[in-house]
Amino acid sequence: MNKMITRSTVIKVVVALTITVIIAQIETVSISQAQQMSAEEKKSFCNPSNPRLKFVNSTESKLCGIPATPSPSANTTNPSNSVNQPVPKPNP
Repeated sequence: MNKMITRSTVIKVVVALTITVIIAQIETVSISQAQQMSAEEKKSFCNPSNPRLKFVNSTESKLCGIPATPSPSANTTNPSNSVNQPVPKPNP
């Protein structure tokens, strides 16, 4: 069986590859911008009195050498107190 490559298939492949390259470039630019901070910018950003550092994400943690803010736990109550309660039966 000899299958011909159609024009629409070629266009789909080119579009998919173009999108992949664009996404890779965007990610590269985002990473490189963070790496290009001057020493003065880094000092200002990583200052403990900077209000932006009330919550520290992983990138800021790596940049400033400070621990990331832990995310809040999803459930702080004891599930056995609320989930496993028997449902009262109605009186007949």
